[in-house]
Amino acid sequence: MEDRYRTDGWAEDDGGRLLFPCPQEAREVSGNLRRELGDSESRRAALEQRLEQLSTEARDCRQAQDEAVREAARLRADTELLRSEQGHMEQALVAEQARVGTLQRSEAELQLRVRELEEQRDEANRAAEAARQQLEHSTQQLEQLEGQRAAGQQELLRAREALSRAQLEAEVARGEQAALGEALAQALLSIVKSNAHPQVPLCILKPHGRPQVPLSILKPHAHPQAPLYILKPRGHPQAPPKPIHIPSPTYITLGTHQAQGSGAELEAALRDARTQEARLRDAAARSSELAASLARDKRELSRVLVGLEEQHEADSEAKRELEGLKAELGRLERSCRDGEAERMELERARRAAERSCEGLRAELRELHGELQRMREQLGQVQQEQRAAGEALVQARGEQQRLSAELERTMQEREGLAKEGASLGVQLHAAQRDARDRAQEADGLRAEKAVLETNLFEAQEQLGQLSTRRQQLEAEGRSLRVARDGLLEELGAARQRLAVAQEEVVALRRTQEEHMGELKQLRREKEELDVERGRLAREQQELTAELASARQQRDEGVLRAESEKQQALALKEEEKAALAGTLAGLQQSLAQATAELERQRHENASWQQQQQQRSAELRTMQVQLEAAEEAHAREAAALREQAVTASQQRDSALRDVSPPDPFLSLLRPGCSVIPPHRLVQVEEARVQLALQAEARAAGQQALLRAQREAQEGREGREEQRRMEMEARRALGDAAREQEALRRSNEQLRAALRHSEGQRISLQRAAEQQEQRLALAEDGQAAAGREAAELRSTLRGLERDRLDARRELQELRRQVKTLDSENSKKSKEVEELRARVAREEQHEEERHREAFGLRRKVVESEAGVEATRKELQQLQRRLAEKEADFQQRERALSRSLEDSRGHEKKLLADARNLRLKAEAARGEAAELSLKLSAAEGRAQGLEAELVRGEERRRDAEMRLSGLSSALRCTVGVGRAHGGSAGKAGPRKGTHTPCSPPDPDAAADPEAVRAALQDFLRQLQDAQRDKEELQVRVCSLSKQLAEAEAQRDRALQLQKRLAESKEGWQGSESKRAALLLQEEMLQQGEGERRLLLEKVSALERSLHAAEGERRAAQEKLSALLAAKDHAQGTAGANTSTALQQRLQKLQTALAAGELDRRALQVVQEHFGVQWGPLWPCVTMHVPMQEMLDAAREERGVLREQLRALQEERAVLELRREELEAQVQQLQEVGEQWQLP
Repeated sequence: MEDRYRTDGWAEDDGGRLLFPCPQEAREVSGNLRRELGDSESRRAALEQRLEQLSTEARDCRQAQDEAVREAARLRADTELLRSEQGHMEQALVAEQARVGTLQRSEAELQLRVRELEEQRDEANRAAEAARQQLEHSTQQLEQLEGQRAAGQQELLRAREALSRAQLEAEVARGEQAALGEALAQALLSIVKSNAHPQVPLCILKPHGRPQVPLSILKPHAHPQAPLYILKPRGHPQAPPKPIHIPSPTYITLGTHQAQGSGAELEAALRDARTQEARLRDAAARSSELAASLARDKRELSRVLVGLEEQHEADSEAKRELEGLKAELGRLERSCRDGEAERMELERARRAAERSCEGLRAELRELHGELQRMREQLGQVQQEQRAAGEALVQARGEQQRLSAELERTMQEREGLAKEGASLGVQLHAAQRDARDRAQEADGLRAEKAVLETNLFEAQEQLGQLSTRRQQLEAEGRSLRVARDGLLEELGAARQRLAVAQEEVVALRRTQEEHMGELKQLRREKEELDVERGRLAREQQELTAELASARQQRDEGVLRAESEKQQALALKEEEKAALAGTLAGLQQSLAQATAELERQRHENASWQQQQQQRSAELRTMQVQLEAAEEAHAREAAALREQAVTASQQRDSALRDVSPPDPFLSLLRPGCSVIPPHRLVQVEEARVQLALQAEARAAGQQALLRAQREAQEGREGREEQRRMEMEARRALGDAAREQEALRRSNEQLRAALRHSEGQRISLQRAAEQQEQRLALAEDGQAAAGREAAELRSTLRGLERDRLDARRELQELRRQVKTLDSENSKKSKEVEELRARVAREEQHEEERHREAFGLRRKVVESEAGVEATRKELQQLQRRLAEKEADFQQRERALSRSLEDSRGHEKKLLADARNLRLKAEAARGEAAELSLKLSAAEGRAQGLEAELVRGEERRRDAEMRLSGLSSALRCTVGVGRAHGGSAGKAGPRKGTHTPCSPPDPDAAADPEAVRAALQDFLRQLQDAQRDKEELQVRVCSLSKQLAEAEAQRDRALQLQKRLAESKEGWQGSESKRAALLLQEEMLQQGEGERRLLLEKVSALERSLHAAEGERRAAQEKLSALLAAKDHAQGTAGANTSTALQQRLQKLQTALAAGELDRRALQVVQEHFGVQWGPLWPCVTMHVPMQEMLDAAREERGVLREQLRALQEERAVLELRREELEAQVQQLQEVGEQWQLP
């Protein structure tokens, strides 16, 4: 049997049995065995290290698996939440559509009402124009009648003066005729006595044997050279007649004819004056009737103006309703913006889910490669880890870039919101300007009514009213333009609403896509189990970050609490400011009521003054009537005296036949006019002149009283208008207070609504937690589906890559479409047609959306459906970007318009300042003119006083002259009377004695005195007429001065109005500055919120540090477990379990911290109210919170995976220990021999 030797020193026989070697060989074999044992020990140590690494990797994989499961559950809960939010959004959209329908109907009704109001206003304008034309016509007629009445009054005065002069002249002529008759009788008697028969009575015969006339005036003889009068004795026909030669008989006949002609002319003038007076009375009656008709027309016009004011109030009510519609549209726009913000949040959530899915897929591929390379070579794991780190860095960079872009878009949105708010403020300012202009129009109408009452300034006021009417028409056109602008804005709001509806539809589609991706994530859930290697090394970092996040969280909670206190303080300050404004409004209301009471008292006192003036006027009228009656009685007494004088004269003439009046001129010694008649005539003339002056003064006083009564009526009208304005101001204040109350109620309703939303969100969170529990129950079933889904994952990955390439191609197409859309954006009509089509097909889109939703629910997985939805999403994105560009252009245009409006306001303010300065200068000039006119009036009054003094001096001189004349004429009458009485007493017929030189000289003196007196009287009359002319001119100048003063007052009023307008513009600028300050304050609050967000981020980083620390502790525990011996395995397992429990408690504490942060966030939402949307707009904070939640879930999953890997590693450790024990037993067996 042949032995066989092995290379290792052992020998085998033919049967394969080992044979004992020799001792040397045995030693060699034992040395070799020892070396192999050492190598096996080293390999065992390496295997143990590898086992530790594999255990850590297994734990990481388990944690990653748990995290994936939790992520799937969270995504499932998010999907349910999105579905519920989608349902809420659909309900809100239906409600908004119904509200939009109601608003559209109300808008149509308002448009119809506006058209009706415009038609009524046009009719009222036409009626006002017709009334204005009628008023102008009646004013012209009244002016004509006033002119005719004034002319008639002047003619009546002139006729009365002519009548009085004619009566005086007639009286004087009758006196002169009587005196001449007496003188002629005396002359004839003297001639007869010198030529007749002493015993025969005489008669005067006509020439050439005509019939005898007893003591009558005979016509001259036919012979032109020897005109004779033949005297024949009465009772003796046989006595031959004796012709008497009387020189210059022509003067006697001519004087008689002239006296008779002047009497006839005076009677004709008297009849004409009476007919003229009757005609003037008829004209005065007609003018009074016309004045009554004008008063009726004025009342009709006042009723028309009241109707116009009521119509204007109706227009203002319609404007207020339009403003309410604008507010409703603003609320709809805000709701659309809120919906858009929610859509953006959902879009960001979807993008984050897409990024997480892409990251998970990439990490899944990397983990597949890692597993394969770990099986082939352990050294490639580090390279793959580095590649994964680079991918993570790239993903974080992409995330940061997306967050930066998102923040930039949010800033742009905030800028657009600010611009929209500024545009709303400018719109409010424009509406307030329109209201101010409407109030100015009301004031101008009131001024027009006041101007219409002033009939003596009708032409100027009508010119002003015509210019004011043109201004009002221009304002009406501007209001129409503003209404058209509002209608355009309403159309734009409709377009924005349609766009918001499209965005809602797109949001629904994105939600459906998100649901499809969620289903894909469910299929990929089991494949995330291989993702444990990379997550193991990140666990330590997460623990450290968790610790830092906790620290920062605590700091953020403290900061949030302090900022909450600051916010509460700010709210208190705002509340105090609102209380101050309310107190100011109440104070202004009290001031307005006090002003109204004061005006009422002033009106009552003014009415009392007017009553006193009217009583004084009545007393003056009574006095004037009494004076007229006294004058009439005096005139009647004078007429009676004249009648008695004429009767006496007639009786004297009946006693003696009247001679030719002008025969008295043959003898200069005869008396011409009886002195007592002349004195009576002059006294009657003076009394008539005094009566005429008193009547003229009474008429002037009556005119002044009428003017004062007219001014009193105007003052009452002004007081009434001021009362109406005060009442209007009180009504405006009450309406403002009501608006404040309504705004407070709206704010309270908004707070209640936000509280209800918060409660609903809490309920939704509880429902999500319940769904999460159900999802964890369904996790086991999902595990069974994972094996089937792995096979389809690779095909889906290839499809996803294809979809990404197609998406890139679609993005390039979108860019090209954007360029085309920017070119086509100028085509406004196409966009309007598109909006109309969108409105028509709105219901069809809703139906299609519901159909698509059902189809998507039925076919959850489908690559073609996903591709089509991506294409639709891209198309919607292009439309949204085009709409965004269009909105941006519209906002830029509105911003330019607002800037132009601001420039216009500044230009108006400058113009108002210039007008105010010009008005001040004009007022100063008018005040100077007024002072100069007052000086002239005072000078003229002084001259009038001097004229009165001169008139009194003239009257005194006239009285002296009349007394001297009475003395002189009395002396002449005494001489004449003695001569006349001597003849008849003696009964002789001797010729009269020659004239006395004293008696001859007296008539000449009397004549000269009378001529001087007449000249002085004429001079006094001329002076009086000049004084009357000067008084008239002075009254005209005084009227002009009063008119200038009225114009100065009007200019002062206009200056005050311009000042008020300037102050209004200043208040508008102050309001704009206040709004800018509020915007800056909002910006500061936004910065504070950003700082809070950064503090929360720091707290999250602190929590991440704590998580990393926990990971380090966990790794330390694992290392301690690996170095422990097999006998201490149970103890280390229990210690590890305790550590794991501690980590779980730490995670529970992190959950509590998260809930505390949510409570703080809700508290901020309640406290900050309307400012909280600015906080929610800061997406990075929300993303960080979501990331913290995800990391917490990852930590939980990692803990669970570590527990499972610990169990697996313990099993492998036990197997390895069994193998080592077997090897040791084998070695011991070899050592025993």
